[in-house]
Amino acid sequence: MKSVHIKFYILVLSILTGCGGGSSDNSNLTVVKQTVLEGAWQSLCLQATNDYEIFKNTFTNENSVNTVNVYTDSACQNNIITTTIKGPFSVGGSKTIGTGETVSDLDIIFQSATIILKTSATVSFFNSDPNFNCNGTKTYILNQETDVSNCKFITDKVTIGTKQYAIFFIDKNTLYSSSFSDSNTLRPIAIDYSPTNIVKRL
Repeated sequence: MKSVHIKFYILVLSILTGCGGGSSDNSNLTVVKQTVLEGAWQSLCLQATNDYEIFKNTFTNENSVNTVNVYTDSACQNNIITTTIKGPFSVGGSKTIGTGETVSDLDIIFQSATIILKTSATVSFFNSDPNFNCNGTKTYILNQETDVSNCKFITDKVTIGTKQYAIFFIDKNTLYSSSFSDSNTLRPIAIDYSPTNIVKRL
């Protein structure tokens, strides 16, 4: 099971939107799947090992854009790295887990990961470190987005390209989630209440 910092918490609502000037022809209906998370959710400014981080999740219909911003200061003002992971998701039925929360299943496929380095010092460090330059296959340029979907420092935390499984629940505009698992049979059965797993509606 891989625990990731990037968390998603979705309930799907199916909304039918009619098109055309009052026609009863069902071919003019477009199915739009939206979620109660439509919009943006964000964590607090959290202290990591050597820096500070904010996690932001933006949901549009059945697609998610999940961003980790890294800062050098405790006020989260000096942003030096932005990592973005995108992918479609779906939500299953609800159930009550052993600790009493009513949760829903979340399935998601992380399709791509990109990174933007925002200081010259960070660019130099990433380009010189074999882990971050992906064994010499990546060359970073200041403020330029780089695809890192296949880099080990990403894939050690996030599985790219295959479905991942989690659970979540929402309480008073706050979303709580578990870690992710590589299989449905190993889907977590408990919520992880670490600060990185909690986001609030913006």
